Amino acid sequence: RLQQLPRKIVVYRSAAMVRVVCWGLLVVSTFLLASNPGWLLLLFFLFFTTSSLAAGVSGTPFMDIVAKTIPMGKRGRYFGNRDLLGALSAIGAGYLVHLFLNPNFAFTFHGNWGLLFVATGIAVTIGVAAFSFVVEPVEKTALEQITFTAQLRAARNVWRGDHIYRRFLLTRIMLAIADMATPFYAIYAVKTLQVSPETVGAYIGIATLASLTTN
Repeated sequence: RLQQLPRKIVVYRSAAMVRVVCWGLLVVSTFLLASNPGWLLLLFFLFFTTSSLAAGVSGTPFMDIVAKTIPMGKRGRYFGNRDLLGALSAIGAGYLVHLFLNPNFAFTFHGNWGLLFVATGIAVTIGVAAFSFVVEPVEKTALEQITFTAQLRAARNVWRGDHIYRRFLLTRIMLAIADMATPFYAIYAVKTLQVSPETVGAYIGIATLASLTTN
């Protein structure tokens, strides 16, 4: 579908709007439904899942726009700097998590989590809004829409013919599988090892610092 659009930024902006709205609704739900945990948990999963799906939808136009606006020789620097600034920001985010989840913090549930969601929503809004201002060059579209079967066939040919790209994909797949366990480390530490909840913030900061160094 995207290949038929001369400008992909339209899809990115639409998905970005969905993400911003979902985080706004999540903040409102947290403050209004604190006394009804069943509904709050249900709405959390609804809004968080919808936001994540929208982020996935925006991933394809994002990469397409990057490919059209940044020369090939500078893309490594672009993504390196992007990861660098993201990691530096995440260290600050880790401090906020540590602060808001501290039992001595002025706000307890639901205020502490509500403020965390507010901070996240602001960060998401700034990020997607900034990229939405990119001036995307208009490109010629394919005369005929490529079928899904043809897409799979083309992907298979790339997989078979480019061994470097194949190793890259396998590496990304293995990293993604490993990352599935990441959110549960903090839960295990709090529930089983009995560490204090605010330690999660320190965990985020240390993990981010390690990522920053290797990046």
